[in-house]
Amino acid sequence: MVIVNDDLIIGHDFQITASDGIIVTVGSERILPIATPLFQYKHFLFGWTSSYGSEYFVCYLLTPYLASINNLSSAVVKTTDMTMKITYELTEETS
Repeated sequence: MVIVNDDLIIGHDFQITASDGIIVTVGSERILPIATPLFQYKHFLFGWTSSYGSEYFVCYLLTPYLASINNLSSAVVKTTDMTMKITYELTEETS
C-alpha cells in the first residue's frame, strides 16, 4: 500500500520526499494495511480497516507539527525587547 499526501509518498516502511529523498521507517511504527484510503483532516490522517470480525480505526499525526494552546502560525522567539522587567520599591514602615 502506498499513500500520497501532499508532496510526500508514504509506504509501509518508507517515505519519499518531494526532493526524492528516502526516509526509512525504523522499528514497529509503520503504516498499517488498511481497507480505506487515508484521508487528511488538518494535521491528521485517518483510515479504517477490519480483520476477522475486528474493526480498527487508525489516526496518524503529520509531523513536524507546531502546537500551542494559542494556535499560533509560527513559534514565538523571545528577545530582550519582549522581556518584561518589573521593579519593586520596598519601604520599611514602623508601627
